[in-house]
Amino acid sequence: MVRRLFEPLGWNVDVETIALDPEYPGWGESHYVYLELNGTICLSTALFQIHALLPVLTDSKHYWVGDDEIAKLLRAGVGWLAGHPGKELIMTRYLAHHRDMVEAAASLMVEGEGGSAEGKTAGDGPAEVNLTSTVVPLHTLRGDAVMTELKDLGARRVVDIGCGEGTPMQRLMAEPHFTRFIGTDVAAWAMGWGETRLRMDEVGDRHRERVRLIQSSARYADDRIAGLDAAVLIEAIEHIGSERLSAVVAKVFVHARPRESW
Repeated sequence: MVRRLFEPLGWNVDVETIALDPEYPGWGESHYVYLELNGTICLSTALFQIHALLPVLTDSKHYWVGDDEIAKLLRAGVGWLAGHPGKELIMTRYLAHHRDMVEAAASLMVEGEGGSAEGKTAGDGPAEVNLTSTVVPLHTLRGDAVMTELKDLGARRVVDIGCGEGTPMQRLMAEPHFTRFIGTDVAAWAMGWGETRLRMDEVGDRHRERVRLIQSSARYADDRIAGLDAAVLIEAIEHIGSERLSAVVAKVFVHARPRESW
């Protein structure tokens, strides 16, 4: 992976895997390597490349990936990303596998290549990319559609099953129309990031009473989400395999029984 990312950019790559535990070689290799990059390249370009490719290597960003990450990637990638043979892999991993964001980045990259980056030479370092576009990420359109539907239905108490790090709930929280909303996710770390994203330690008591984040699986009955006005699975439904679908249906429609579910 390291060679695949850096060698096409002209780097000489020296990489050595690290054993999980040197005293127990039978345990195999760890996820870490000794890495040395050698080459002659403009310093600013080198820093932009490393900035973009390190999260590609780890395939795990420690913060929520939003639309602004598209602009960061395109600015860092001016002059090298468009021609990189692994650009699809780079965009996919950098943007945390959000397919709609990858497609938006690809469209903007094509437009930006002929925009304000024009006329720059390799020695000038990264140029600003013209990000003016009518491309709207699919997850933004999906969120808009759900918000409109909730309001049209008159739903005021909502549960977001599989809320992740809280982006849909952030939108709900900004709307005084919604009086109660609960976010659930099976991952405890998502709850922590959700509280940070929603700034639960900063909001007033009135807002804190409206929102609740709880750890809960989409497959198991949970009395804490029963009897609300609406249930949504806005960023979770695509992750539910056929073997788990019946359990999710039972949880939502049989046990939770919200007034409106989709």
